Amino acid sequence: QRNDGVLLIHFELIHRPVFPLWELKDNASPQRWVVFTRKLLAAFARKLTRLERLPGQPPIGELKKQVSVGPDVGDGLGNKNPQRELTTTSRIVRSTAVGNKVKEHYGHTCQVCSVRLLTPAGPYAEGCHVRPLGKPHNGPDTTNNVLCLCPNCHVLFDTHAITIDENLNVMPSKKPLVLWIGHSIHPDHVKYRISISGVARGSAEQQEQPANVQD
Repeated sequence: QRNDGVLLIHFELIHRPVFPLWELKDNASPQRWVVFTRKLLAAFARKLTRLERLPGQPPIGELKKQVSVGPDVGDGLGNKNPQRELTTTSRIVRSTAVGNKVKEHYGHTCQVCSVRLLTPAGPYAEGCHVRPLGKPHNGPDTTNNVLCLCPNCHVLFDTHAITIDENLNVMPSKKPLVLWIGHSIHPDHVKYRISISGVARGSAEQQEQPANVQD
């Protein structure tokens, strides 16, 4: 309650990515929650734009314009009129059917963190090769070399921030890799992943160590 009699309620808007729902949390009363669907949230936003304002108070949306802010990050960088150039690339031709088969087998649920992402176009996951394709790894594009991962775990796996051991535990968390009946990972691909993850981690640890200073 302000001195001028205007009641202020501060809400925190929380978006739950798995379901098309939003929640409004009244910060003054943590137990009070209101769940909105997309349609109700749009109606709520329209109500906000029609709120009566005090004499002399600028319309909602113009308050931000009056706030003095500094320059944006990266001012002066980039190109307002980016140009195009013709390039030729060479890439490994992957079998879409292989990745789709593994993702459908797990219902597009990540085998590492069990997250299932829902988008307007449907569930989303990525196929990740245990033994990478192409040189120098030359891994096969087969289902016994592919995992179903969410984008985050895919990046962590490719950069060796996480890996798997010979018992198919996710390292360093030591959580078992989710494997459903009908899908297995070939032991040779697991051994190869362990070897390249060890090399990558060893190199990273050497770079993090401070240089020896001799007196």
